[in-house]
Amino acid sequence: MTVSTKNPLNQGAIVPAMQVINQFNAITGRDINALGVQAAQPFSSPKYARHRTNRHHEFEDTMARMFIQVPSALYEKFLASLTDKETADIARVLTGDNVQQGGIGYIDFFLQRAHHALNDKYQVIETLSDSYVAFFFGLQAPVFSYTGTLMNTYQDDWTMRMLRIFNELGRGTQLARRGFIMRLRYDSLIVNGAMTNFEWDLMGEGEMSTPFSFNLLVKSVQIVYGGLRPPTNLRHLGFKEFEPQVGGSTFVAGTGEASKSFIGGPATKPEGVSDNNPDPQAEVDVNPEGVTQNFDSETGQTIFDPAQAR
Repeated sequence: MTVSTKNPLNQGAIVPAMQVINQFNAITGRDINALGVQAAQPFSSPKYARHRTNRHHEFEDTMARMFIQVPSALYEKFLASLTDKETADIARVLTGDNVQQGGIGYIDFFLQRAHHALNDKYQVIETLSDSYVAFFFGLQAPVFSYTGTLMNTYQDDWTMRMLRIFNELGRGTQLARRGFIMRLRYDSLIVNGAMTNFEWDLMGEGEMSTPFSFNLLVKSVQIVYGGLRPPTNLRHLGFKEFEPQVGGSTFVAGTGEASKSFIGGPATKPEGVSDNNPDPQAEVDVNPEGVTQNFDSETGQTIFDPAQAR
């Protein structure tokens, strides 16, 4: 058998193709060396292919990365408190004041799944009829879970680095001790919180990579991208009412009063009526006082802070 050492790729075909790609990227304002996909229709493009003028860093908007913000006045003192050299080296990348000192984020991990769960606290009281009374107490403490893969090689010992991050920098005890918070940015979110656990598996059949997972107790979630298109509107189709048609029947147990029941109503008012809803027959405000819903149309930024909601 004869083994050919000749490159099987046709260089004459590759070079013109790259020239076409570079020309297209230059026209559309992308990095001329970018190889990402931008569909002709916006709804067919993934988020990492956002169309921006003079974009020079592919995937920087959606690349998963960790960051712990440390005030400038405390940065050098913080580094000096880390007695382990390897941890201090990681901290120089993971932490900073986000302006002048320190790193700009830690990216040595492959995030493959992010599970988000938001749950409202409520209590349902059954009544002596086909109905119920529901009391709502606010948002439960959100806990997001993340899974992915870490490289585990001599050159890229990501597994031990992530272990150091959790044990000495990112877990809740270490963050609370220093008054810091961890930020995890990916897709269209910046999630602020503290790591509560970290797990990884070292397997003989795949020792050069280790699957890992951790939970993040969430303090706040920041949406960093606004919608490029408005929501679908059915008004032009004539669907304007949600009232049942004449002759229809209702078999759901709720009577509607449940949605008007808020805990903590004063004794001088009817049961289940709060200060935000003094009239038991009035409609409930869909955004009661104290709930943060900030949206900046110019920057496309929405801030959601569970700590301010009640």
